Amino acid sequence: MPHSTTSAPFARPLTPAAQCLQVMRQSTTATRLDLIDATGFSQSTVTRAVAGLLDAGFITRRPDLAEIGQRGRPTVPLELNPEDTMFAGIAVGTSETTLGLYDLRGHLLRRTAVAASAASVSQYDFLEHIIAALHRIITPMTRRLVSVGVTVSGEVSPEGVVEAPNLGWRGTDIAADLRYYFSVPVSVSGIAPAILAAERDSVSYFPSRHSSLAIFADDSLSAALDTPSEITSLSTPGAPLTTSCLLRKVRDLGVEAPTLADAVAHPAARPLLDARAKGIAQLAVELVRRHLPQHLIIAGSAFSEDPHAPRIFGATVRRALSAFDSPKHSVELRMIPTHTEIVHAITRAAALDLVLRDPLRLSLVSS
Repeated sequence: MPHSTTSAPFARPLTPAAQCLQVMRQSTTATRLDLIDATGFSQSTVTRAVAGLLDAGFITRRPDLAEIGQRGRPTVPLELNPEDTMFAGIAVGTSETTLGLYDLRGHLLRRTAVAASAASVSQYDFLEHIIAALHRIITPMTRRLVSVGVTVSGEVSPEGVVEAPNLGWRGTDIAADLRYYFSVPVSVSGIAPAILAAERDSVSYFPSRHSSLAIFADDSLSAALDTPSEITSLSTPGAPLTTSCLLRKVRDLGVEAPTLADAVAHPAARPLLDARAKGIAQLAVELVRRHLPQHLIIAGSAFSEDPHAPRIFGATVRRALSAFDSPKHSVELRMIPTHTEIVHAITRAAALDLVLRDPLRLSLVSS
C-alpha cells in the first residue's frame, strides 16, 4: 500500500532530481551541461539525478537531436516526458468540489465538478461521490495515475488529517481513503498554502530570498507563509471573520440573506461587511508585521463577491503599515479576482505537489 511522502506539502524542490525536473519543465530540451549550469550541482550529482528521472519515466532522451561535441562525442539532449503520466488534483469546496487531471507540465487534461455539498452529506457519501467522479475522468485515459493531491479548508495536520467545521469534518483522513481506492500516494493541504504554491509555480521554481503571505477568506479563514524552504500554515482567529458568521450577524438584524451575494445587495448589511473587511485587514497587518513578507496575496469570496471589500481592505492595510513603528516595510498587495481562478490554481498546485517536491521518492512509492 503506497504512502504519502514525509516532507511538508509544497516544500520547495531542493533535491537534485527535483531541481533538474523543474529546469526540464521550463525547457523544450536540455543537456546535462544545461542542468549543471542551471542548478549549480556537480556533474556526478546531475548524472545521478538524470538517471533517476529517466528510470521513473519523467524525462526521456532525444538521440535524434544529438550534436557532436568538441571531443567528438555526441551530446544527447533530454526532454520532459509528459505523455505517459498524469496527476490528479481535488479542490474540496463547501458546495462544489473540482477534480482535474494534469500532465507533468501542468497542462489540464480533463476536469469535472461534483455538486454534492461536503457539509450536507455524510463523509462516507461525499467520499463515494469523489471516488466515482475521479474514476470517471481517469477511465478513458491511457496514462498512468502517479499521485493525487487534495486541498481543503480548515486545518490539516502533518499526517493529512482534516479539521474543517464548515465541511462538518472532524478528524477526517481523506488521504487514507483515496490511497486505498487508487493505490497511489496522496497529499492533503489547506487552501492558503495551495494558493502560495500556485503563485510560486507561476513565477519561479527555485528558492528565493523573498517571502509571500496568503490570506483566504470565505466559508473558512486561513493564512500561510511561503519561505525559502517551505510553505507553512499560520494561525488565524477563524470563525469570527468567516462568511457563515457574517450571515448569522446579518440575520440577527432581521435581514433575510441566505448567501453572501444577498448580504452584499442589502444596505443594512453594509456596516457588517465593512467591519469584516477591516477585521481581515487587521489580521493581515499583524501577520505582515510578524513575518515581513514582500508579497501579500488575498483571495476568497470575502473579496471577490463584495466589490467594496478590496478597497476597504487595501486602505486599512496601507494606513496601518504606514504608521508602523519599526522601519518601513514595503509589501506588494495582489488579489486573485475570481473564485474560478482560485479553484483552477489550487487544483493544479495540489495535483503536482508530490512530483515537484521529490520526484524520485514519489516514483519509488508509487511503483
